[in-house]
Amino acid sequence: LSSFAYDMLLLRRLVFGQDELQAVGVSDTGLALGFLVQSDAVDKPSGFAQFRFSHVTLQEFLAALHVRRQAMTPADVTSLVLQISTFAGQYRTFWQFVAGLVPTEVARALADATLNFSPAVAMM
Repeated sequence: LSSFAYDMLLLRRLVFGQDELQAVGVSDTGLALGFLVQSDAVDKPSGFAQFRFSHVTLQEFLAALHVRRQAMTPADVTSLVLQISTFAGQYRTFWQFVAGLVPTEVARALADATLNFSPAVAMM
């Protein structure tokens, strides 16, 4: 689910289809646990129900958890920042979660690489 949250964040997608969830192996467990909720929207062409994370910050946390699970080094931070920099301000909470989950040296590199972070936030 964290990988899916990250992929949808990169695509700037907050709502996604049931077929997309099934394609990545997300079962009804995510729904049962309250991580995902059904959206009011229905994909008209396919007829599939639409879903979203119960709150955007949950999607951002799970996406940050996915980043943490990767082998992150300070050098990897540049790639991550370039990938997400076009909407970094929009997902400030995502960056804060990343900074809090990664090792200190990676958090420092992240603070240096982005203007939206102060060293105090990165050290939390």
